[in-house]
Amino acid sequence: GSGGLADILAWACDKIRSGGTCVQNFERKILTRTFLRELKVLVNQLLDNDLTSDLITLVTYLAITRCKKVRVCDEDDDLSLYLLEALVTENQSQRLSSLKLYLSLAFDLNQPKFASRMLRANQDMLEEDLIQLAKMAIIRDQVEFLHVLEDTCGITSDHLGEKFEYELSSKMNYNHDLFLERIQKHFGCSLEDVYRSTDENSETAEDETQLINVKLFLWAVFFDHYNLSLHFWRRLNDRLCGALVAALVYRRTADLYVKQNSSELVTVQKLRDHANAYENLAIRLLQCLYLSNPNMARFSLKRENFEFNKFSSLEVAIMSHSENFVGHTSVQEVFDIIWSGKTTQKIEDKNFNAMHINTTSSFGHATTGIQANDKKNLLKYIITIKNKLVRPRVKYQVHFLFYMIFLSLLSYFVLFGKSCLSNVNEEITILTLNDTCSQNTTLCAITTSSRPSWSFLQIIIDIWVFMFALEEFRQLKLFKTKDNSVGQTFMLYLDESWNKLDTLCVIMYVASITMEMWNTKATLNAARAFLAIDVVLWFIRLLILFMMDRTVGPILLMMQAMLNDMMTFFSIFFVFTSAYGVASFSLLQSGESPFGVAIFRKIFHAAYWHVFGQINDLDDVKVTGWAAFVLLAFYMAVSNIILVNLLVAMFSNTFDRMYAKMDTLWKFHRYHIIKEYTILAPLPPPLNLLSIGNYELKPFNPELPSEQILNLRRREALAYESDVFEQATKEQQSDVNQQEKIDLQLRQLRKMISLVKVTCEASTIDD
Repeated sequence: GSGGLADILAWACDKIRSGGTCVQNFERKILTRTFLRELKVLVNQLLDNDLTSDLITLVTYLAITRCKKVRVCDEDDDLSLYLLEALVTENQSQRLSSLKLYLSLAFDLNQPKFASRMLRANQDMLEEDLIQLAKMAIIRDQVEFLHVLEDTCGITSDHLGEKFEYELSSKMNYNHDLFLERIQKHFGCSLEDVYRSTDENSETAEDETQLINVKLFLWAVFFDHYNLSLHFWRRLNDRLCGALVAALVYRRTADLYVKQNSSELVTVQKLRDHANAYENLAIRLLQCLYLSNPNMARFSLKRENFEFNKFSSLEVAIMSHSENFVGHTSVQEVFDIIWSGKTTQKIEDKNFNAMHINTTSSFGHATTGIQANDKKNLLKYIITIKNKLVRPRVKYQVHFLFYMIFLSLLSYFVLFGKSCLSNVNEEITILTLNDTCSQNTTLCAITTSSRPSWSFLQIIIDIWVFMFALEEFRQLKLFKTKDNSVGQTFMLYLDESWNKLDTLCVIMYVASITMEMWNTKATLNAARAFLAIDVVLWFIRLLILFMMDRTVGPILLMMQAMLNDMMTFFSIFFVFTSAYGVASFSLLQSGESPFGVAIFRKIFHAAYWHVFGQINDLDDVKVTGWAAFVLLAFYMAVSNIILVNLLVAMFSNTFDRMYAKMDTLWKFHRYHIIKEYTILAPLPPPLNLLSIGNYELKPFNPELPSEQILNLRRREALAYESDVFEQATKEQQSDVNQQEKIDLQLRQLRKMISLVKVTCEASTIDD
């Protein structure tokens, strides 16, 4: 608040500290003439006043006695740091007794630089006290002090103890049981079993240390201590997988907030931002690794990570819905290699039409490349064919061909294989039940012919569906682990939407067969209806095969998102349709209608088709026609103008939202199709019984020797250091560019001021 006087005192201190001569040697209280002359100029500039005797006395006193104790600081400097330094300077005699107090003050005032100076000057502090400081830094979320303790004293998370995360939860009043439950759900094991030793027979001290780091990292992520989680993440060995694990936990926590209808939208957005930040970290690491060695990058994606229950980075990326990470070139190359089989070259994208040309000769494509002389050796020929058929791309072609045959047979069976039930009337049914066929042989013959018979075509389709269900059951067994019950395994299987469709197709077909066995008019009609709906589901299942195309696949994903919008829309549409349907039916019905199922169809039939323009004439209704007309006008205004346009707007918003990342979404969902055809048997139903072997996800989880895993870890560590150096270089360059920009603006400002000054002087002279 002293204005220019503070600048004068700061100038005097800087001049004295820089070694300038300020006072006469023979008389210490007299300032030199040079110093007085410079001081006078400075006073005139800053105070617009002459140099007074009081100011000379003050500057003389400062120059002689107080210069070494005065701290000159800028506006951006933290005064608390200088106050702490002054406090320590005055109490250096009580060093050890006051050291804890000084460090506590440094923690309270958040001054890690001061703590670093104190710890460097006092190297004989007890390790127990340093560990307590580290624990205090974690509890207070002061990550800078953890860096200070690690750099100056070597205190890391290894010294905190195995159960420190439980101690943290109790001190900070966190629900530790919920944390353990979520870890069990995310990783399928307890917190203590998340870290798996490279050598399961013997655990080393390094394994215990890494277990502590992993537990503290997961604790910091789960309870949203973002800066702490970054600190512990840097100490992991599997940083690539660790970043994706953090994204997984953050996203699932945000989804949990949304499911609970939480009003904390800021918290949800913050969690999602943290998840995106960790995903970007993983992408940067993968990019550095890919630029150094693409082959190593692909193996790093598929290798087991012992710090996270042997999950691969690719598996965690799929679990966390890290779409941008999965869209990386390295991940897509992994998909291409697995899809093509043993080919190591990148596959060029192909058009959908070109992909399905000559699918009838897919078996011939599978055997392409077999030399003529190899055919002489039958065993070698069969082995070669088997190796070709195991490839997911060949499986896709063969399954596509057989599925088209199945749909053709099923369509023919529904259209021409089933007898028309409308010929069987009620009189025939009564005669059959009362054993009166002997009185009317014609009716008995018609009744007998109308009974369902198991044709050869139906037997083939039944076997086909049974073999299809058997293949789905084999895939269901792949989800079974020792920790999962039968119900949990089935729910994991149903997590994938296409598996839900497969299950529904089989259930509907079994239901139609079961109803047909009762051999009554009602059950036969119901069986025919179930079979017709089942045919629709089997045709919809054909879309799974189209998902592999880069053009059709994104469109199908967009349609799936629009179906979700439509379900939301129908919840609103149902309210208005029900209201109008009940009201209009009560006004337009003639006489009393018996209560039954048919009345619901009549109520909603007219109201639903009114939206599409099918309107009945109301002129015949004499009494309540005017009320029905008013209701119809109101309903048409709401449904056709408001609701339909609302649905169009929702579809448009979904299209705009998904179109920007359509290619990324397709790359992400491509994994599920490749995984499906990786675990499928080489031969499709009904030939899958001939396929012998256990086809698991070995291409996604290869078994690597320990030496190669160690080499991959070194490569990942090198990629991390390269990323850190690159980011530091970018920040430094950004600071330089910012400084250059500021300097340019200052030069322009000085130029403008000089021009204004010249203009003012010229105008003064003219006056």
